[in-house]
Amino acid sequence: MGFYEEISRVYERIFPAGETQVRFLLDALGESPSKRLLDVACGTGAYSRALARKGYTVTGIDLDPAMIDKARVKAREEGIPVAFETGDMRNLGAFRDYGNIICLGNSLPHLLTPHEIRGALGEMHKALAI
Repeated sequence: MGFYEEISRVYERIFPAGETQVRFLLDALGESPSKRLLDVACGTGAYSRALARKGYTVTGIDLDPAMIDKARVKAREEGIPVAFETGDMRNLGAFRDYGNIICLGNSLPHLLTPHEIRGALGEMHKALAI
């Protein structure tokens, strides 16, 4: 069992989507004309679900299939309509035309070189509907 598969069972106890953080995100997102949001490296989808409850149409992606499986189960149990897909922040070709993108937590430090970081940020830029 891989690290993220193991941690997916307790992920939201370690990294909960707190009210203060969700309010911060809502303030940062402001009055965006688009409510379409991509949550890159979403883990088990706590922020994806929280923002979907606030009216956003959310797609959450994560590289680890165990995280996505857990995210799907939690969304289904809570009756929250979020699309969760396995995806790599270094290649977002299948994800386009989002009005907003978030990438939270300890995600970017997994990228080991400036080239990977620039590439992932470039992919996020291309995924925006601008």
